[in-house]
Amino acid sequence: MVKSMLKRGIYVLFVALGVLSVLISLYVSPLTGGILHFEGPSQLYFALFISSILTAIGLYAYKRSFLPALMGFGISIALLLIFITLFSLHPLVLFLFPLTLILVVVITIFKDFPHSFALRVVSITFAVALISFVALLSWSACYYNSKVIYVKKMQLPESCIDLTDKLDDYPSIKEAISSAKSKVNVNFEELPKIDEISTNYTKAGDSFFYIKVGDNYYKVFLFKAVGVRKLNYVPKNYSKIDENDLKLYPSLEKIIDSIDSDVEDYGGLHYIAVSSEELYKMKELVSEKGHVIEFNGNYYEIHVECSIHLEKIEYPFKCVKVSEEELSKYPTLKRAIYLANKNGKAMLTVPPEEWSRTLNFIREIRGCIEVNGSCYTVEFMMAD
Repeated sequence: MVKSMLKRGIYVLFVALGVLSVLISLYVSPLTGGILHFEGPSQLYFALFISSILTAIGLYAYKRSFLPALMGFGISIALLLIFITLFSLHPLVLFLFPLTLILVVVITIFKDFPHSFALRVVSITFAVALISFVALLSWSACYYNSKVIYVKKMQLPESCIDLTDKLDDYPSIKEAISSAKSKVNVNFEELPKIDEISTNYTKAGDSFFYIKVGDNYYKVFLFKAVGVRKLNYVPKNYSKIDENDLKLYPSLEKIIDSIDSDVEDYGGLHYIAVSSEELYKMKELVSEKGHVIEFNGNYYEIHVECSIHLEKIEYPFKCVKVSEEELSKYPTLKRAIYLANKNGKAMLTVPPEEWSRTLNFIREIRGCIEVNGSCYTVEFMMAD
């Protein structure tokens, strides 16, 4: 009787270790200051690795021998690798794998295999860890209500051109700054100079470049586009072009093909971004033929646009300094700032117990926080 109760107690212990492994993994990762911070599947893998260690400790405590502990650890790592491989192929493994492990437990209870006890307790611990993680995931989805914190590191551009003493050479930029207009048209005489800046100072993957004027910094977007509107009436003045003419202007041909695919598409202005070379060709076409052309019995109004858009960068950043000690009161915010410092930005789910106080804190400092000399903007989002 006592022996039977003791045996059941051992299995209860390994069930408890499965739950504990998930809780320990969630607790340990934030304590390392982001060194062991995991997201998504990696958090689950870390929990199962903790499960492997706890299983080995439990086996050693029960058998008082290193051999079963080592055997249990080996089986755990093997199961972990199998799970990672299968989970990478299909997420459904997250639900099926625990059932498979429970089946292993049932089989090893009624059939005596070599090392069946070690396989049994490892399967129990792993299955419970997986089920606990899924349960926690479901609880999070229900109670966290998709409350998300978004942190972005604020920094001056690494590469920019100083136009303080050359501003008169760039009338459109000067007009945009002096009149505080967000959009200013660029004349074709000035375009080559702005194009040169754009070529030299636009980073790969960006659609803008930075300039400095005095103590101020601006983000500049250069737009070069051709727009076409299909007319539903016969205009008074127009020029006729044929298919050979149209092939000389690839952007114009592309837009007309797109518009003509919808026979009812009248009145809407369709734009396409073009290169400087194409822009000049289109400018010559408009100068020669006018703004309205006729092609295959349809009439089109052509617009050639070249403009700049300016966004001023507020500097110095008006952020509230916060110490590491004060930041420790808001663990998710602290972790997001750590990640944003490394990656430029971070987006994390906020636990319900932190949401209100973190939200109130950020509202007090008006969404901008300075930590260790670096500034960050903080936003809160609610997703459906």
